Amino acid sequence: MLRELTVALETSGIVNPFNKVYYLSKPLENMSLFMHLFTLSALQELKYDTKMQTLRKIPDPKAPAKSYYLDGPHLIVGILTVFKQFHNSHYRLYVQHMAHYHKCIINSLRGQTPTPEAVQVLTFLDELMKFDG
Repeated sequence: MLRELTVALETSGIVNPFNKVYYLSKPLENMSLFMHLFTLSALQELKYDTKMQTLRKIPDPKAPAKSYYLDGPHLIVGILTVFKQFHNSHYRLYVQHMAHYHKCIINSLRGQTPTPEAVQVLTFLDELMKFDG
């Protein structure tokens, strides 16, 4: 009966996809570090859009029409979905890597105004926590 109820709820759209785990695996070495580096490379393409109040790639009018489009919320949901499919220790370590990276940037400034990179990492972490709940 529980299976039929689950199928009925999914069919009607009453489901939280973040809570659905398809496969729980053993912890993988360095997955959180890989995702940290992947996120940092993706953040180089994103800017904070004050109009939409989110991270997004602001298109360059000089860029070719076939350039890819990257959106901050989609990146965050994708990262969270990947981490939900693996052991929860990966996600904790990933957030620690991101926070440590931000802390190192701030410590290197020695009281100066934060760089756009530092603000962007902090904005990303803030949005990540909002999406994760």
